Amino acid sequence: MLKVDHAVLHVFDLDTGSCILSEHELDLSERQPRSYVQRMMRKATNSPDNNTAKLDTASNLGSELLRYAQGLQTLVDLSQDIARELWEPLRMSEEATPCDLLVADFTDTETAHATLGTKIDVDDDVPWDDEKEEDRSRRFLGIMLLPRKRAFVHQLMDRDGVSASGLSTNDSALPNPTQKLSHYMVVDMDNLEVGIVDEKIQLAGNPCYLLSQALLRCTPAPSPRKVVDTVVRIAGDIAEQYGEPAALVMADAKDYVTHRAQQDSAITPQELGEQVFADKPELASRFAAAVQEEALPEEVHLRASAANRLAKSHRIRTDTGIDITFPSAYASDQHYIEFAQDREGGIQITIHAAHIENR
Repeated sequence: MLKVDHAVLHVFDLDTGSCILSEHELDLSERQPRSYVQRMMRKATNSPDNNTAKLDTASNLGSELLRYAQGLQTLVDLSQDIARELWEPLRMSEEATPCDLLVADFTDTETAHATLGTKIDVDDDVPWDDEKEEDRSRRFLGIMLLPRKRAFVHQLMDRDGVSASGLSTNDSALPNPTQKLSHYMVVDMDNLEVGIVDEKIQLAGNPCYLLSQALLRCTPAPSPRKVVDTVVRIAGDIAEQYGEPAALVMADAKDYVTHRAQQDSAITPQELGEQVFADKPELASRFAAAVQEEALPEEVHLRASAANRLAKSHRIRTDTGIDITFPSAYASDQHYIEFAQDREGGIQITIHAAHIENR
């Protein structure tokens, strides 16, 4: 259950060079703004793309957050300070586009025993019960840059007493809650852990991470998605080097990921290698060394629905242009699919099925 308590929206108009700071919070008693902010914050909290970091209490943002948590300043004051920190690098960037800054203080019960990026889906239409939810809720601060785009809308007119329609443009269209954002961060107010997505922008001719450098002033750890993609790729590379079927090894690695996520257990790269190369200790050793070179975290957490999207199936493409997608769990069961090498060095793929459906 997610409840937005306060939210503020500021406008960055890069075309005119204006930073328009709101002096009031959004009216969350209205359904439309409340629903929009809830959906945006839920998506950010759930995302497996979130890199992780720890906010230093001695940093500007860390100290401001502490003051806000203690009730020494309002969200309007805090969000205005954040807006000023972001406005200067945005104004100087060669690639930045017009955007709005959304800052929200929200409470979430489903993350009470989970880390950012692992929350299960919930229904925001269910009424919030303060007595039942208070003990298992956690408080977060969400900071998002919402890119504005031009949208075409119909326009109704009256011409000589008859109805007419036309087209007009709206330059203030905000992204849909389903759209991926390039810059946002969610801060756990209890422990100052941060989930962040932050793509590079050009600043004075040099690439930089906007939120990381302007607010966090640190380099976040890799996201669960990046960790999973990296360990699966490493497993496939090592399998190819030793003449093993890379497709099956990578599918086995993905199956480990989904299995651990379904058990609500941590995904450990070292354990993944030991399981995938259980009967090949030399390959397991090479895998462990390669993972160490990548400086990956010892473990990551991933919710089951996100793990299914990332690793439930494996897709391959042959040099003849044939695409095959199969469940990762089938890789270790020759009753479903088999890979073999013929005398000429070609790869033979055998699919065991009782029926084929054309799509």
